[in-house]
Amino acid sequence: MTSKDLIRKVGYNIQKSKADTKHLNLDEKKIREWILCREKPLYYIYNYVKFEITGGISDYKEHRFHHKLKRYVRCAHKYHNSLLSASRQLGKALAIYTPIPTAHGTYIEMKDIKVGDLILDGAGRPTKVIATTDIMYDRPCYRINFDNNDSVTVDENHIWKISHSSLKFKNKLKTTKEIYKNHEKIKKWSQHTKSRVELPDVVEYNYNEFLPLEPYLLGLWLGDGEKATNRICCHEDDYFEYSLIFDERNQSISDLMFLQGPTKQSGRFTLYGIRDEFRDLNLFYNKHIPDIYLRSSIDNRLELLRGLMDSDGTVMKCGTCQFYQKDLFLFSQVRQLLSSLGIKTRYTFRIIKEQKYHQLTFTTNKYYVFNLPRKRERQNERGYMRENRNVFMSSIEQVESVPVKCIQVENPDGMFLCGHSMIPTHNSTVSAAILDWALRFYPNNDIVILNFKKESALENLKKIKFINTQLPDFLKLDFASKSDIKSYADYSNGSSVRTFYPTTVI
Repeated sequence: MTSKDLIRKVGYNIQKSKADTKHLNLDEKKIREWILCREKPLYYIYNYVKFEITGGISDYKEHRFHHKLKRYVRCAHKYHNSLLSASRQLGKALAIYTPIPTAHGTYIEMKDIKVGDLILDGAGRPTKVIATTDIMYDRPCYRINFDNNDSVTVDENHIWKISHSSLKFKNKLKTTKEIYKNHEKIKKWSQHTKSRVELPDVVEYNYNEFLPLEPYLLGLWLGDGEKATNRICCHEDDYFEYSLIFDERNQSISDLMFLQGPTKQSGRFTLYGIRDEFRDLNLFYNKHIPDIYLRSSIDNRLELLRGLMDSDGTVMKCGTCQFYQKDLFLFSQVRQLLSSLGIKTRYTFRIIKEQKYHQLTFTTNKYYVFNLPRKRERQNERGYMRENRNVFMSSIEQVESVPVKCIQVENPDGMFLCGHSMIPTHNSTVSAAILDWALRFYPNNDIVILNFKKESALENLKKIKFINTQLPDFLKLDFASKSDIKSYADYSNGSSVRTFYPTTVI
């Protein structure tokens, strides 16, 4: 139905409703639009309501309301005195074993997340968890497999912000069920693309902790160091370059001691004066990247990566980089390190001399990932290659139901990162839009937000206030009170909204 049809449908009510809008001093066209918004709340929400997202502002045209929420909107319009109980069955949930990257440089499973935890928003910045649901069962579930060999299991209502070249849309919010239907629809086409999710540019941990070991030195030792000593093995040609690098860092090293046997051109050298630091970080016989390095500054993480790539990394003639490692735990930490720098990786493995080596493959034009000149020059031979900043949903399949859980984060757009490779996903709500409509078009309307979590109640109120700032002038309302108190808002039309939570003083 077009907007003209809707206006005709409510036209019978124009004369009666003019009295309601008289104080707004509007022309006939704006009066009709105001009345249309009041009579058709979904029309108002789709056409006028805005909400904050990372890096800008979005609207609900790209949002698909859950059918229960649509039913609530209609009931609120019909009866005016309504109660919305946000059932946990409306949650957009992830499987409880899904790894969620935290702002501390670690991962936590979905089931263990609690209110107050700091995770990462869709842009890779720290954000606080302000609400969680109980674990939910018997939800229809899907497994999404990405082209970087990561996968997540979610319920059918979980939302993703995706783009799709074949279907010609960009950055739309779609439920998992909608994405599945699209994939089923176009997989019969002779040529088609997959849904894609844009990766964050870089993770900003905002930590400034003292690092006992220089990051490059640590990365080099993790790749080619002896696990029981502070010695590093290398080829004699690389030793000269290492000596120059360490000289710039004021790190003393020994002469190269050549090894006996078939590798006559290889040897090892000792790092002087830092044995205690290795011991304090519990690195001997326990090669790993300490958390303080994984959440350090971008420059420190890059230097750590360069040490790892100079030792256990290689670069192909085409400029593609690869990293090999037998230790699966250390390997997974390196993938986390690359993901935190906004670099997409693909995982596979190879059998070399009857031993399994895990392999990461990636390309990047954002950074040099080597310090050794022979490797750095090859990385740059191809110039600035086009970098893949997206992960593609290679397949989506219906699976047996698994326990799932939903969280709400503090950042307004509801985006946060999930999975080992830090893929942005979404949790949004339309409750603020519904409450705003009720406040705006029915004077002297009282709204109460009841929540067991203070942060959740205040966040909903904040969203309601933001909506008002983005409306055209003929729909805006002034606040009757200029108070900075954040727990309530009084509007100039006599409507008000209050928040109540366990600590509220009555």
